[in-house]
Amino acid sequence: MPAGDSLGKMRQAETICGCKKLGVEPPIFLGIERLDTKIGTGKYFREHQRFMDSLRVSIPLMNPDIIITAGPDGDTHHSEHIVVGATVTELLLAEGWVEKYPLYHFAWKKGIQSVEEGGYVSDQYFNVKVSYTAEDEKKAIEAMNCYLTQYTGEELKQETANKLKDSSNTIYFRRFVVKKGD
Repeated sequence: MPAGDSLGKMRQAETICGCKKLGVEPPIFLGIERLDTKIGTGKYFREHQRFMDSLRVSIPLMNPDIIITAGPDGDTHHSEHIVVGATVTELLLAEGWVEKYPLYHFAWKKGIQSVEEGGYVSDQYFNVKVSYTAEDEKKAIEAMNCYLTQYTGEELKQETANKLKDSSNTIYFRRFVVKKGD
C-alpha cells in the first residue's frame, strides 16, 4: 500500500466501512498524523501535543459514558495503539477526569486463537466481561473484512477461522483505576 495521504484516506474509508457494518456511528477523525517516531522525533512531539489538545476539547463535547482504548500492551503491540491509549490515559490523569470518563482497556485472554502470541493479559486483572451473540460476531467479522490495507486475503481467512474457533463469545476489559493520594 502506498504511504502518505492516499493510505490515510483508504484507512479512513475502511474505518467508516467497519462502523457501518457494526451499526455504529461513523468515527470522528482528529486529523492527527502518525503517532510514532517514524515521522521524526520533533514532528512526533508536535502531533502528540495536537492529539492531546484535540482530546482535551473533544472529550467534554462528546461527554462519553465510557472510553475504550488499548492499554499499555497496545492490543497487538502496535506502537500507535500504545501511544493512543497512553495519551488518553495521560489526559484523563492530567485533567482529573478518571472518574468522570471511565476508561477501559481491552484485555485478551491467554490461549484465544485470534490473539497473537504474547498479546494477552493475566485474567486476574479482568474486571469487566461482555458476552456477545453469534450475530454480533458475524457483524465483527464483516467489519474486519473492511480493513483491506491491513490484512492480506489469507490473513483475513485465518483471522475469521480463529475467531470462529473461540466459542466463548466473550470479550474482557480492564477498568483503569487510580488510587488517589493524600
